[in-house]
Amino acid sequence: MTAARAGIDVRPVDFPGDTGSVAAVVASCAEPARTGAGDGPAPTNLSTEFASTHGRAVHGWLAWPDVESRGEAIGLITLVVVVGAGVGPPRASIGWLLVVPAYRRRGVATALVARAADHARSLGIDRLAADTLSKWSAAAGFWRSIAAPASGQTPTD
Repeated sequence: MTAARAGIDVRPVDFPGDTGSVAAVVASCAEPARTGAGDGPAPTNLSTEFASTHGRAVHGWLAWPDVESRGEAIGLITLVVVVGAGVGPPRASIGWLLVVPAYRRRGVATALVARAADHARSLGIDRLAADTLSKWSAAAGFWRSIAAPASGQTPTD
């Protein structure tokens, strides 16, 4: 994967400055659930989603429609890295991957995953985990389309 796609700018989340942008992406993805058009995410406490603790580091990136954009962010990804005694080598997983509905199927999620994967590789991690619910069929399909499961593993709920 490459870290950038044409027309999409992926930047690290800068707290507290990007709190509003992160909240706007989450809200736009949760909106379909409230209107009955889907079943989007609804994290209850956004600050805990980005909280790093001893042995657990959370990294995040926002996607923007282009390099010069000063408008609204169009996507978000978090990478959770777990290190420390008792866990073996560092492990990484995608905590959240959200794309504003109007920007889906335009390479935004792929660009975000590529950036998170590049960062994981820079930390010496060559494998990422990602979970989704089977009822989120579009998300499950996306993960299946980019997965390279080892030893016959299949994506799970």
